[in-house]
Amino acid sequence: MMNSRVQQKGSTLVVVLIMLVIITIIGVVGVRHSMTSLNIATNSQINELLRQSSDSAMLALEDVSDLEQLSTANGILGFISQPENLNKELVFCFKKNQGIAFTINQASMLEFTSTGIRNSILGKRGFCKPKNSLFYTSERNAVLTQVAIRRSTAGVLEPAFSNYVTGTDFVSAKTQNNERFTIYATSVLPSVGGANKDDIENCLSNHFSGSIQSLSLNIDSPAATTVSQCLEKLGVPYITQVADYSYMVGFNKLPASN
Repeated sequence: MMNSRVQQKGSTLVVVLIMLVIITIIGVVGVRHSMTSLNIATNSQINELLRQSSDSAMLALEDVSDLEQLSTANGILGFISQPENLNKELVFCFKKNQGIAFTINQASMLEFTSTGIRNSILGKRGFCKPKNSLFYTSERNAVLTQVAIRRSTAGVLEPAFSNYVTGTDFVSAKTQNNERFTIYATSVLPSVGGANKDDIENCLSNHFSGSIQSLSLNIDSPAATTVSQCLEKLGVPYITQVADYSYMVGFNKLPASN
């Protein structure tokens, strides 16, 4: 009788240990599932935050009250429209508490030359700097948003005379053609992903947002890498929104191309 009781107690201990193992496994699976759900939620929040920052920059450009001033030779649209600035990019950092965000004295310019990309034509104050809190979009110092503007030409598949003002005779009317621009708004979260802030600044200040249009460009050279591709390599969260606009009497957003 004594041996039977000892064996029964030993069996109970084994059962308890098995139950503890099963409970532990269930707990570990539950924690992993919770962590996965948390990561998904965090990624969604990051994407939404970046998207809102890029939207804000786009809306700020669209809502500029003095469009006539923008189109003068000293305005950003007039400046980038000059023949010598074709295929160049005018760059701004959309900063907090800045007032008028899009002025020439707050801009930088990128140009592709035979020796590579030149970024010092107008100085470097237009490039966002991750180490400087003044260049962030809000007091939280979380998101940087950089805007690039370039003059674009009418595509070959667009309707005839799409670059002229509706209701005018393009021969006798003394009006200029519609000017077309491509706007890139890139928002990045430097504090997430572990990327070095100097590397992020290099992406923002030494790469075009759009593709470089040049027969002399070597597609394997660093100059061929866009801002988005550079940030992608660093593994830092970012989002780039691209929109085409035409300007004549007003600033009109064009339908997205397929």
